Amino acid sequence: MSLTPFDLLLLILAVLYCAEVIARKDGPFKVFPWIRTRLPLGGLTSCSWCLWPWLALVFLVINWRIPPVVYVFAIAGGAAALRSFTGVGHD
Repeated sequence: MSLTPFDLLLLILAVLYCAEVIARKDGPFKVFPWIRTRLPLGGLTSCSWCLWPWLALVFLVINWRIPPVVYVFAIAGGAAALRSFTGVGHD
């Protein structure tokens, strides 16, 4: 399996978005705090830096099997990146 630069960009955005959401946000129905408390994995679930390599592996496999799933998270990651560059906040 070879990755194009576009595929790599999509994977990077998807991994960054998911790592930040899992480590720092509440998510729907407060699912991420639940994961962080019940499945701490030695602090892995509360550290976005620690999550990046593992999520990269997960998304690489997902991209190999069902690429549209990666697109959804990449779009969310791109939107989050744009939000941080523009200063638009979420309250």
